[in-house]
Amino acid sequence: TLHFILDPRHHETEQVFNDGWKSLQGPGLLVYNDKPFSREDLNGIQSLGEGSKSADPNKTGKYGVGFNCVYHVTDTPTFLTTVEGEEKLCAFDPHCQYVPDACEEYPGQIFDATELRKDFPDVFSCYLGDSFRQGTMFRLPFRTEHMAEHSKISKHSFTSEEMKDLFHTFNDDMAEMLLFVNSVQKIVLSEIDESSGQVKTLFEVESILSSE
Repeated sequence: TLHFILDPRHHETEQVFNDGWKSLQGPGLLVYNDKPFSREDLNGIQSLGEGSKSADPNKTGKYGVGFNCVYHVTDTPTFLTTVEGEEKLCAFDPHCQYVPDACEEYPGQIFDATELRKDFPDVFSCYLGDSFRQGTMFRLPFRTEHMAEHSKISKHSFTSEEMKDLFHTFNDDMAEMLLFVNSVQKIVLSEIDESSGQVKTLFEVESILSSE
């Protein structure tokens, strides 16, 4: 299952890692996959196409340029997953401005989520842990106008309205897309209600294959 969730809310910023992280608490896109990361996945995604898989034409899409499309909407992609029983929060920070201890040599961070949940609840409330568990939740906080002014990736900010338009475009093609992927059986597009916090399904498509 692949679940895209538009979160238009501004989350609390009192109990976050640092002042830089406060910029990541605004509206964003959540992308849930019901499979957790393996150790290989965690190591591979840090290379983003630089590893051996990127040179293998039989493994296109495995940690290649595809993931980098997230930078159309965000400067700091993050995800929460469980690796061999340990919950990890991972964040990419090419600008080294938002994530604690990010530097040019290591432009990101991997946190032990279990130890940090109690001290930084505002960070983890953004990942919908009460409703989505046992998988991987990516969170792409939208690039704000202020962030775009200083961004070396893109000068284009991104809004919830633009994501809604993408949802409608994506919905037109979702059913056909399922014909060309082996690992995905269901795609869901949802939106979080700003007042209630409830996740509302907008579009959904599922393929049911016989054993034959």
